[in-house]
Amino acid sequence: MNLFSFWLLAFAVTMMGTCTMTIVVHQTRMLVDMGYGLTLASLIFGMLGLLRAIGGLIWGSLSDRIGRSACVVVICSISLVGLALLWVTSLVPAESAGLRIALLAGYLLTCRLGFNGIAPVHAPAVSDRFSGKNLGTILGRLDLGLGLGSAAGPWWAGWMFDRYGSYDSVIVGVALGVVLAGLALWGATRRGGGSI
Repeated sequence: MNLFSFWLLAFAVTMMGTCTMTIVVHQTRMLVDMGYGLTLASLIFGMLGLLRAIGGLIWGSLSDRIGRSACVVVICSISLVGLALLWVTSLVPAESAGLRIALLAGYLLTCRLGFNGIAPVHAPAVSDRFSGKNLGTILGRLDLGLGLGSAAGPWWAGWMFDRYGSYDSVIVGVALGVVLAGLALWGATRRGGGSI
């Protein structure tokens, strides 16, 4: 059971790296492509660090209270809402500036506050399953997947944009990655399958 949980966690961490770094690397260009000014897109990029810090404070302590599995479901659900808001933003005409800003704010408060906070849930989940003297080795091996996903995601998104001239398929791909990461992390942490 521990080996199965390890591979679920490895897959989840790889998808986390893929999704997070795809958005981090391409978000500014994506927003400019949607018609936002470079200054606003850069400000939104700068907000990522702040929202990650806030997400860490929220999700780490919440996962201790309600459990890792429940927290993963909440994080991934609101992240999907945020990605949907980002996609809808691209459909709203530039003349509807107020609506576009509201959708962008909704994206930030859901997807970025949500998925940016998944790291403080995954690390304790690993500790829950693999506590003991090999924990550092296991976390290091899982970080290999994080690095590979972090490298592959932005490259894939750039290739998709070059091929199709739009970030629509990238947003859908990141949404699928969020679902897969959430399912894998949920599977590794649920009760009866190795939760807290």
